[in-house]
Amino acid sequence: MIFFKSTSNGEVFAYETLKDRNKYGSSDLVPMTPAEVEAHIKAASTPVFPRFYGNEKLDLFTQAEQLAVVTATMTDPQVKLMYDRLLGAAFLTYEDPETEHGLQLLVAKELLTPERKAQIVSLMQPQ
Repeated sequence: MIFFKSTSNGEVFAYETLKDRNKYGSSDLVPMTPAEVEAHIKAASTPVFPRFYGNEKLDLFTQAEQLAVVTATMTDPQVKLMYDRLLGAAFLTYEDPETEHGLQLLVAKELLTPERKAQIVSLMQPQ
């Protein structure tokens, strides 16, 4: 397999032979270096954790769970801090260790069951 990238948009193409590249490829394709090919293959095989923005962050939780957390923020400073950090974050991803710590806190405070935590974590895994 011979890898090429487009000079106009960086898109990667692979061909079995140079003849195939010349027959099917556009004129702006240039050969990739071995380091570029390795980086491309590694990036393609690296799992990507989804990111949840805005209300998507809260929509991972049921309305009852959201209300329980909001109620707890009025009396529990740890829950308040975790909740404020969740709301202030640009996005939520399980790739961030703080996400797991926050979910563990909610279980420890009995605001989430371990089963619900597992369900939420499963929604946050690479697809």
